[in-house]
Amino acid sequence: MKFYRVFELKNGEKLIIENAKVDDAEELTDIWNKTIRETKYLSRGDRDGYFDKEDALENINDYLDSDK
Repeated sequence: MKFYRVFELKNGEKLIIENAKVDDAEELTDIWNKTIRETKYLSRGDRDGYFDKEDALENINDYLDSDK
C-alpha cells in the first residue's frame, strides 16, 4: 500500500510522511541496525534483528505490494 501525507507544521514548514523507496534501503538498514545495537529493551519478533540491504529491499517491496 502506498502512503503519502503532508502536514503543515506550526513554523510553516511541511512534513511529508511516505513509504520508503527502494533507494532508501541502504539508509534504512543502517538506521535499523544502529537502533538494534543501541536499544536494550526493544521488543523484537522472530524475524527481527540485524539485516542487510537485501532484507530491507524485500521489506520495502512487501509493504508497497500489500493492500493493508
